[in-house]
Amino acid sequence: MVRYNEEGVKALDKVHDLIQSFNLPFAAARKFNAIMDAIEIQVEDCHYSPAVIDYLCESILALADQYELKEQRAKLEAVLTAFGRDLEIWDV
Repeated sequence: MVRYNEEGVKALDKVHDLIQSFNLPFAAARKFNAIMDAIEIQVEDCHYSPAVIDYLCESILALADQYELKEQRAKLEAVLTAFGRDLEIWDV
């Protein structure tokens, strides 16, 4: 039986909320949301690779660089770091 990682998925809410606060154009928002979906899919069944999570988080930061979101990038990096720490707490 697969266990659903409710805490891990819930921890993504802060990242998602921050990205939504950027008020990005539709095409850019889709790219961020697609990566967020991939992170959620990795986390939700408690059977994820920390390396994959790291690469996906780096992809979000690279996307912030692509769209020159310098001020937002620092906030994004902080919230992604906090998410990573939270994920370690709930690691199974």
